[in-house]
Amino acid sequence: MLDYFLTKSQKMNNYGYLGIDISKGYADLFVVRSDKSPVESTFRLYDVPEGHLQLEKLIAEWFSKEKFEVIYCGVESTGGYENNWVNYLMELANQKPLKVTRLNAQRVKSLSDASLKRTITDSVSEKTSLCI
Repeated sequence: MLDYFLTKSQKMNNYGYLGIDISKGYADLFVVRSDKSPVESTFRLYDVPEGHLQLEKLIAEWFSKEKFEVIYCGVESTGGYENNWVNYLMELANQKPLKVTRLNAQRVKSLSDASLKRTITDSVSEKTSLCI
């Protein structure tokens, strides 16, 4: 239905969508293309400088390989654990076409409930984040 309202040029945009579910000390990440096909399977990075640098390398690789125009990053808000990731992504957004937003965890849960997802794992949560 959404396709009906999009112009031809809007349909041809190549965007990436990065869903990030934060836990204490690490983040589970999932990235998809505009057509919702995964770029790679879910992976985990630790909330240490090496993990942040690894994410920066992956983002550069996705821009190069996938030819993304923009990557939209949705980070689930988890009581402050997400701050390091959000701040790091915001710094990267000064250099690359990234759009970063902090997602309300209750909204992610409500969307998951509405889609009848009975089991909530980090993987389900990050994929639900992409729907918001």
